[in-house]
Amino acid sequence: MTSLSARDLRLVLGNRAVLDGITLAVDQPGLVGIVGPNGAGKTSLLRTLTGLAKPVSGRVELDGVPIASLSPRDRARRIGYLPQTANLHWPLTVGRLVALGRLPHLAPWAGPGAGDRDAIDRALKAADLSALVDRSANSLSGGELARALLARVIAGEPDLILADEPVASLDPLHQLRVMDLFRTLAEAGRTIVIVLHDLTLAVRFCDRLVLLDKGRIVADDAAESVAQNPALETTYGVQFARPVWADADLLVPWRPGLGP
Repeated sequence: MTSLSARDLRLVLGNRAVLDGITLAVDQPGLVGIVGPNGAGKTSLLRTLTGLAKPVSGRVELDGVPIASLSPRDRARRIGYLPQTANLHWPLTVGRLVALGRLPHLAPWAGPGAGDRDAIDRALKAADLSALVDRSANSLSGGELARALLARVIAGEPDLILADEPVASLDPLHQLRVMDLFRTLAEAGRTIVIVLHDLTLAVRFCDRLVLLDKGRIVADDAAESVAQNPALETTYGVQFARPVWADADLLVPWRPGLGP
């Protein structure tokens, strides 16, 4: 079981503390949602947890080992990171792009073996991209490219996946399919930390929600509990409607609130 923990993280960008005393532990398989308003520190937290951003104080550990002491190759094998935006700097087919997820597992100058090809095929199928395998990734729509980049992460079969707004550019059908995929991976024993802006998706699919505001954790609990926490409306400055006909928590931004 993979354990990722952070203690007393403080990250400063420019003259502003974007993370201010974050302590967090993710040590169980499941789907953890990171939510909060714009500027809350969600992306900064994910980057710091992966070792891509260096805090001015505090530490991040993967299975008790400081993440800063791990080689980039070791980190890439254990942690799959899907950034909010990604640029393609050279033309690749979808199949080649997804195959890049296997690089941390290959010996230098070695090509993919049968097991690697199987992992790539599974990732393409999971992201609903099998029919596009020979298409140039540069010709994809924004939503298709987002799914291809997710497939690249899945192909690496990491123990832990950190994804920053992976459904933001997807249509409703593919939003549901991607969240179903994350849910399936979590139920199969993976640990997934995902930044979401859609609170209804967050409450419906996540086991746990971490609510951030101004670089601090406001709430960290089961998704249903955070959905009912008054701090949610205060943090977002929004009053939510909760339709009584819904079979689960459904949060509809209804009108501006008073805010904090």
